[in-house]
Parts: sequence; structure tokens; C-alpha cells
Amino acid sequence: MPKLNKETANSLLVELEREMTAEVGGYYDFFCEAWSHIDPAVLIREKYVRFLCDHMEALMRGELPGRRLLINIPPGHSKSMICVVMSLPYLWTLDPTAYVIYAHKDIAIARDMARKTRSLISSAWYQERWPHIKILDDAKKVDRFSNNHGGGRAAVTVRQQVTGMHASGKGAGGGLIVLDDPDRPDDTINDAEEINQWYRTVLPTRFGNLKKSSICIVQQRISQRDLSAYVLDAEEQFTHVCLPMHYDPERRCETAIGTDWRTHAGEILSPLRTTTEDVERLKDHFGDPRIADAQLEQQPVPEDGNIFRVEHFEGRYDALPSVVQYTVSCDLTFTGERTSDYAVLQVWARGLSDGKHYLVDQIRKKMGFVETARTILDVLRYYPRANCLIEKSASGFAVLEILQEAGVERVFEFKTGRNSKEARASTVSYLFDRGDVRFPRSAPWMKDVIQEMTGFPAMRHDDIVDACCNYLAWITGEKPFDLYSAFLFADKMAQRISA
Repeated sequence: MPKLNKETANSLLVELEREMTAEVGGYYDFFCEAWSHIDPAVLIREKYVRFLCDHMEALMRGELPGRRLLINIPPGHSKSMICVVMSLPYLWTLDPTAYVIYAHKDIAIARDMARKTRSLISSAWYQERWPHIKILDDAKKVDRFSNNHGGGRAAVTVRQQVTGMHASGKGAGGGLIVLDDPDRPDDTINDAEEINQWYRTVLPTRFGNLKKSSICIVQQRISQRDLSAYVLDAEEQFTHVCLPMHYDPERRCETAIGTDWRTHAGEILSPLRTTTEDVERLKDHFGDPRIADAQLEQQPVPEDGNIFRVEHFEGRYDALPSVVQYTVSCDLTFTGERTSDYAVLQVWARGLSDGKHYLVDQIRKKMGFVETARTILDVLRYYPRANCLIEKSASGFAVLEILQEAGVERVFEFKTGRNSKEARASTVSYLFDRGDVRFPRSAPWMKDVIQEMTGFPAMRHDDIVDACCNYLAWITGEKPFDLYSAFLFADKMAQRISA
């Protein structure tokens, strides 16, 4: 067999890599081959690299369900290289007309990523394989450049006014916007709300064709108010790739593209590059375990809780006492919007022999007024002798009127006054401390209860907390210390004395 000369061998290699890139699953091969041309470090081919590449490729090919991708993964796992730096060079091999917008938390990061992308496209390796793709000579800006097919790349910052640019393309994946770590760890609540508003109001106007609009958000979790929490709560049908540092079987990532490959609880995400000791040192560096839980485990809810702790929910029951008094506690909202609060209905049973409080059932759903009223009536038909506790508010008045017209008895109003939610929760927390609040041994909604209550008051939603605390405060007759009224009384007394 005749030997191939160096030139022929190289030509065959170029053709092979070009063909591999064009095939489904080719982004992973492209990523691995391109790595050394922009990063001197050796690429460690962990399983998560292919997992992320496969999801990103499906989005760029227009084959990901819903065309929305959310990736939550610990820092230092090449997420920006996969989703930002190399995504455009690969997409241009499929559709050189693609114009992609990348949004970052600050301009320095935006320009660094853009510079690496431009360097790869201009490299001899890339030009030898895709010589038809050229960056225009007049595209001198680092944060915005175009190619000779009408495609382009723009780098912006979140909360920036984005004008004169639209994500577009002739191919199936044209119209891509990528948000890379949009939230900062030191962001305030107002910062997070501004980012969410930017995503909600500015981003939708930046697509050339809404039918082909594709969005990727990639970040390590920061808090329960970050953009990841917002889009998950808004129910936009994002494909959610959540890969915590340590495998949690109860949170196993399963998507239409693939499934977390790990099988043992606590199994580390990147065993070829990270040891248990490395993770522990990183946790020590963070200092606050809440930061480690958020950024490493992608679970920004502290394990030990705040006002309510995890051990408060260890008191489980298998059967209710023989004689109980039922109460349906309602925390209501009627907007019916995807981003609105939930309406929560909880059924509580007070044991008349032991005085303990048993959570029996819960409905947590975003509902309009009509559905809310019907749901309450259905629950009360199932528990015909139950008390019905309604918070006295604008929405509560409407429900009270419906219940009265339906002839429902034992309806009670709950007045929160000017007391804060934290004050009301703290007032009834002693019932949890002494084990007077019990929960069912197994219920599909208990995970939501524990997550929201242990995360309160840092959680985005607190409807479960409200329904629980309103019931406990009402049934026990406990009234939180009203700081506002105390200061008002003191002010009036001071005025009398001075007079």
C-alpha cells in the first residue's frame, strides 16, 4: 500500500474534520479540535463536555424543543467556551448568514469572549477547513463584527439598550441570543429585577424572526431571584440542563437530548479534573455555605433554612388523630399571568386530643379568579365542616362574596395588618420548634413546601409560607409584635408630652 505524503494526509484530515462537523453530533468534535487554537491548556474530555455540546448543537440546529435552553453548572466547567466562544464559529459552518447576540454581565468579559471567537475564525486551522468564511476587513470592532455572507456577532451587556442589531439567519438555527452569567454574585434585589425586566422587555425585540428565535441562558446559580429562577418560574418551556457538582438522584437532569450519566448520590461532576478535596477548598474559599450551595450545587436554598429549618419538617405522620378540626387556609392571587404569584390552598387538621397541627393537603397553582373560586368550592365540598380562612385583601373580598353567595358557612377573615411577613413567620415559629406542626409521610407537594419555607424570606415566592403562617396565627390567636404601631404610639405620646 503506497504511503500518503504529508500534504495528501493533511488534505484528508481537513476533509474528515469538515464532514464530522457537518454531521449531527459534530459540535463536540469541532469543540475538541478547535480548543487548542485558542486555549493553551489541555482540554480534559469529561462527559459533561459532550452533554453540553449536544444540547447547544440541538439549539443551533433549531432542533431543541421550544428553542429555549437553560444551563446551570458550577463555575470553571468551560460553559462560556462551549456556549459563547465556539458556538458562532460552529454555527457559521452550518449557516454563515447567522447573526448572534451575546449578552454578559460586564463589557470586559463581553470583549474577551468576542476576541477569542474572532481569533478562532481567523486562525489557519479554521480558514483551512472553511475558507469561504471571512471576517470583513472593515469589521474592526472587537464587540461587533460581520462576515462576507451577511452573518455577524454582537457583544452587549445585560440592561444595555440594544439598538441596530437583530439575531437572525437563513438556516433553521438562525436567530440566536446567548446570555452568559447575566447575574453577579453581589447583585442586589433591584439589580436582579432590572435584569429580569431587561430580559422580559428588551430581548424579545432583538429577533429578526420570532418564529425562529432561540435563547440560551448559561450561568451558575446565584440566588432565588436570578434570571434562571425567573425563566423557570415563567414556564417558558426551557430545556433545563442542571448539573450540580455532586449528583443528587432526586434532581436528576433528564431532557429530550440526554440524561445525567451519574448513578451514585454525591458523585462528582468532573472526576478527571476535580477531587473532593478541591471542592472542599472551594467551599472554604466561598466562606458562606449558601454561596457554595448556589454556585456549586445549583440549589440557592440554604440547607439549614432561615426562620424555618429542615429539621422542622422531620415530624411526619402516617394517620390523623381520630378527632380533628379542618381548616382551609387560602393565599390568593388572580392575575393568571405566568410570572404572577401562585394561589395556595392548604388543608390543615387540628388534633382535638393532642393540639397539634397537621398539614393534610395543598394546591399550589397559578389561577385566574374563576378557577380559584371553583377550586375553593371544590375543596370545601370535600371537607364540608371545615373552616375557611381568607386573608382580608383586595382579592380576598371577591372570594368572600362568592362564598357567601354559595351559602358556605364557617368562613373567616384574616387580617395581616401592617406586620411584615417575617414578623408573622417568626411569631409562629415556636410551634415548629416544639414539634406541634406535622407533615404527611409522603406527598408529592412536600418538596415545594420544604424548599419554599426553608428558603424564606430569600425565595422569589412565599405563598406557601403565607398560607401556613396565616393559619397557625389565626388558630392559636397569636399576634406578632407590630413595630409600626409601636412607633406610631410612641410618636403620639411624644407629641402629647411636648404639648
